[in-house]
Amino acid sequence: MAFFFLKYHNVFCPQTRDLFSAGSVAGKERGGNYILRALQKIQKEMVKAAAELEDSLFVEYWKKHVPPEKRIKEWLKRADGFAQGWTPSEELFKGSGQTPPADLFKSG
Repeated sequence: MAFFFLKYHNVFCPQTRDLFSAGSVAGKERGGNYILRALQKIQKEMVKAAAELEDSLFVEYWKKHVPPEKRIKEWLKRADGFAQGWTPSEELFKGSGQTPPADLFKSG
């Protein structure tokens, strides 16, 4: 994350890990799955980022081109492979209007 800010936005932010760690963004709630709660709070921003970030970023980090309309699904697939004790694709972008609408990535 810190490298992304520096490379794409010329922002030097060495404390990025602290700013975005699950404990600091999960809020006052204690216990349970901090990472899940933190990600649930930023789902709308994640959908927006998937639609708007440069393709080169995804190619650089994922080593392949992923069309904007498939980036959330790809991220969930990758997150499922890393998560332990829970499955992100079963918990995120479901209900509450958080599932990306079908027309989100259409232009015009």
